[in-house]
Amino acid sequence: MKSVLVCVCVLLGLVASTPLPAAVVPEQIRSDASALAPIVRTADLPPAVQKKLLMADPGKPWNATDSIIDPTLPGRRLIVAGCDARLCVVHYERGGIAFSYRILAMRLYGDAWTPVWSVYGTKSLGNFAGLRAYLAGTASAVFWPAGDDY
Repeated sequence: MKSVLVCVCVLLGLVASTPLPAAVVPEQIRSDASALAPIVRTADLPPAVQKKLLMADPGKPWNATDSIIDPTLPGRRLIVAGCDARLCVVHYERGGIAFSYRILAMRLYGDAWTPVWSVYGTKSLGNFAGLRAYLAGTASAVFWPAGDDY
């Protein structure tokens, strides 16, 4: 019985330590990224994107942990974004029990902004040049697929 328990623990350890594959920027986002204009204030994001993400501006107060200091503050804070008329890519911090850096791409279909790609990581890209380099595939940062969790 003891050897079975050890075997199960070893297998669980191997599964838990297997790294997730890094996210790949979709080709359509990569090709459209060169046309994006930098955005550093949430007020400059399209209104529907603002409403979807509810973020603080860079350097402004926000709830960075799962210990809510002020319930009127958002749980996300903008780092930088890039938008054009049909694509908006937002890089932000997300607080909570598992603090992370996020990138969310939203595309305009008709008159609705729809999430099309979402990733998370442990390091910030820092600025618009860093975001653009990541989208072009030339940054060394690693992000993982986040699915619908943004």
